[in-house]
Amino acid sequence: MQLHSPQRNVLHLFLFLVFASTLGWFINSYPPEAIWQFGVFYLLLGLTILFLSHFILCNLRRALLVSIGVVLFFILQSFNLRHPLYSALLILCLISIEYTSLKMRKTR
Repeated sequence: MQLHSPQRNVLHLFLFLVFASTLGWFINSYPPEAIWQFGVFYLLLGLTILFLSHFILCNLRRALLVSIGVVLFFILQSFNLRHPLYSALLILCLISIEYTSLKMRKTR
């Protein structure tokens, strides 16, 4: 019995590199002064992590959960909510969302 490894799409790796370089340019070009700069930063960060995790995991749902989790973690950090229980609660919420989606998929 052979294990099947998922086919990785090189386009996702290319898009990760594009968004990572755009994120680096944005961080070096604009100081965080206005609210739109925070929004663009979190959007670029989310897209960068989304395409990297989609390339690694080959699963869009899990890549979205990882991306949303990391962005929410950094948003919590920017609001000075640094207690470890916030991170644990975030991880448990993401795990429960994944578990629920797997159970819903099996019942269809």
